[in-house]
Amino acid sequence: MGLGSAGKMLQTLQTVSERAEQLYAQLKDVRERLTQIENDVDATTKTVGELETELTEHRVILEALAEKEGIDVGELLADELITEAESPAEAVADADSTAEDIPVEEEGTAPDEGTTSSASTSE
Repeated sequence: MGLGSAGKMLQTLQTVSERAEQLYAQLKDVRERLTQIENDVDATTKTVGELETELTEHRVILEALAEKEGIDVGELLADELITEAESPAEAVADADSTAEDIPVEEEGTAPDEGTTSSASTSE
């Protein structure tokens, strides 16, 4: 009876040991992936900083050229904002009419009667 208990205990310890090795390998993998993610974030942060600096330089150059040509950048931007604010309803209407003109058929199925718009078939 003592020998059987020792065998079971040894088997349990072996199972625990194997599971611990698996967990250690997983932890090592997660640690390596986390290090790679940190490196990627650092590289991305550096790139974004460089792009922001470059964008600022380009903005200064463009504003100087616009000023030299007598173009009011503030007025252009304001006009663009007004145009964008007025046009969302038109953009939605255009998207809806475009979507109606496109027939939708799934592969391997017969088209349903409601699949295409009657307006697109009569035009």
